Amino acid sequence: MQSLLRGNPIPERIALRDTTLDIPVGPEETPRMRFEHVSAIILWSADEIRLVQSSFQTAGIGVRVTGSFRNPKAFAPKPVGGTAPGKTADTILAVQNALLSIRWTGARPLLTLEAGGDLGDTESLRVDRALLFTGSGEWRGAPFRGLQASFTFARRRLVMEKLRFDQGAGMLQAAGEADFGGKSGSLEFSGSLGPAGLIRALSGEAAASRWEWTDPVTLSGEASARWGETGGPPDAPRLSAIARVASGCFRYKGVGVRTCSAGIAWRDGKLLLRDFHAEGDPGTLEADLMVAPGDDRVRLKASLHPEAFAPMVDGKAAEALRSLVTTDPLILAFEGWATAPDPLRLRGAGTLELGKASMRESPIRSLTSSFGWGGGAVDFRDIVLRMPEGTASGEFVYDYGNMEGRFPEVRSTADAASIMMWIDPRIAKSIRDYRFVTPPVTRLTGKVGLRDPLHNDLMIEVKAPSGLGYTLIGKNLPFGSTSGTVHLLGQKVLVDLPDSRLFGGGVKLKAEASVAPGDTRFHVTAGVEDVDFRTLTKLYFGYDESGGRLSGSYDFTMTGGDDLSMTGKGNLLIKDGKVLAMLVLGPLSLLLNDIIPGVGYQTAKKATADFTVSEGVIDTRDIVIQGTGFSMLGNGKIHYLEDRMEMNMRLNAQGLPGVVLFPVSKILEYESVGSAKHPKWRPKILPKIGPGSPQATPTPTPPQAP
Repeated sequence: MQSLLRGNPIPERIALRDTTLDIPVGPEETPRMRFEHVSAIILWSADEIRLVQSSFQTAGIGVRVTGSFRNPKAFAPKPVGGTAPGKTADTILAVQNALLSIRWTGARPLLTLEAGGDLGDTESLRVDRALLFTGSGEWRGAPFRGLQASFTFARRRLVMEKLRFDQGAGMLQAAGEADFGGKSGSLEFSGSLGPAGLIRALSGEAAASRWEWTDPVTLSGEASARWGETGGPPDAPRLSAIARVASGCFRYKGVGVRTCSAGIAWRDGKLLLRDFHAEGDPGTLEADLMVAPGDDRVRLKASLHPEAFAPMVDGKAAEALRSLVTTDPLILAFEGWATAPDPLRLRGAGTLELGKASMRESPIRSLTSSFGWGGGAVDFRDIVLRMPEGTASGEFVYDYGNMEGRFPEVRSTADAASIMMWIDPRIAKSIRDYRFVTPPVTRLTGKVGLRDPLHNDLMIEVKAPSGLGYTLIGKNLPFGSTSGTVHLLGQKVLVDLPDSRLFGGGVKLKAEASVAPGDTRFHVTAGVEDVDFRTLTKLYFGYDESGGRLSGSYDFTMTGGDDLSMTGKGNLLIKDGKVLAMLVLGPLSLLLNDIIPGVGYQTAKKATADFTVSEGVIDTRDIVIQGTGFSMLGNGKIHYLEDRMEMNMRLNAQGLPGVVLFPVSKILEYESVGSAKHPKWRPKILPKIGPGSPQATPTPTPPQAP
């Protein structure tokens, strides 16, 4: 009352109960700090302010403060600017938002402060003791048990004496300090953490679901920072850190890792990963990695079973890995560098070695190669591939930038289809139709499109002295010494075999087949010269009496697996054989002997015909069989898939002994309707000519031309 009467009131005691304070923390209206449920007893004198007790809540944390502050009249706080080191105002706001995102499930966090200092000298303000204690909570779906911390602050130096974070799956402890006057800070840490919750908090539930952690990650190390140094951005601290990280068992997308460890260092914008070691289902991997502005480097050694990585990838890569079985691990060594973290800029060199393995059931005994990496491609040089039936050597380029596989040259004495099973099974499938007796000598040049098959342009030169087998209309044709080319162009395989042997004669073959999914069409142009006709008829008709040599050509189109789809045309010539002993014509020769004694199949040595094939039917209109003193003309259809035929033959005889009443010639016609394997011929006219036959008075007929 006395001070009030003198006109100079001085508060001696201030009491706050459940008060709310909303204070800006910068020169602008935002950001702001909000203190709720403020309760305090403040003793005020001209020289000192004492906080006997005070408590409030901010950002979900309870705070209790006690202490004494001198020279309250001299207090003139400076606004916290957004351009201060670390952008303090924005940092305060970020901390508030982070604290508000925590859902507390246990005891409410409590921060206890004992503070003091001279309000006329902000440099003297201090926190003699600060204790933070929290119960359990959850941050972005990541649970934890609690946090404890103790720290002090004096002369612009913050000392964190202890930080203890209990995650439940692990516990991390740390200590450090920040010297705001010296613009530097340091931190030491040690402990363990369960990464599952952290991954879920930072990356979301989908990313976290790919991981299964059995053991926590242990880590220890130290970090330091300096900021505001001359020559650098004022707000960009220079960070340095070194740590050792190790983990026990975990799985990523189903791939198990038993142990993983590494040393990590960060300094001046450079990340160094040293002595990385991982061991698990795929094998072992050791690596060193440096990531620096404009200079990335990697060095690795690995002993791996690549198929174990199949669950981690999708698409064709997963399909290829699932098709691979490695008995022995792939031994890989590589050193590379890049000017940016971009696979297309990576350059380097290495070696690989693979023991026993198989791809799509195509086995190898060993594979060795050196390789160079650069320009978005891996160039495998000095390849030596050993397979059970031969070897291959040469060069292969895997161009992942353009998704192509290029063959500058590969020479092989191994089965070409088995090799192509490692590259493209569609190509291998088309090549397998040609079954080599022993692996041919091949030379591969060109490229295959790994993404777009229209980029295929691969030439395979083949020399097969031991021959090959090829199935035509359900029968295997054993070709002898063969040479030619197989050209993969787009989604077609073009086969050109200009020099081959079959049943003692020469064979030329050109074929075009589709490798497009769902398209099994192929086209063949074949020519034969002096092929043993007896062997051919025995193979297809089981008949062993024909003899002679066959020449001709056949051009046809067919859909694989559908014999009725064959359509084509051709011609044939049979000479120096027992033509009428053919299975189809054999019974006819017996009829001819009865009608014209002496006309047997032994005398018919030559036959020609043009024919077409469609819907399982061979159709010919100009069969010509020539014998001694006679010829035969015929036409008809043979249903070769149904074992039936409709054939007509006409005999033109001239000057044969025993022919009576036929001064020039007589035409006799025969037909056969029924089985092609067991034909029954019958004449359309039934005369009997020869010694002992009764004289018949023929029906008068108009004169015929000779």
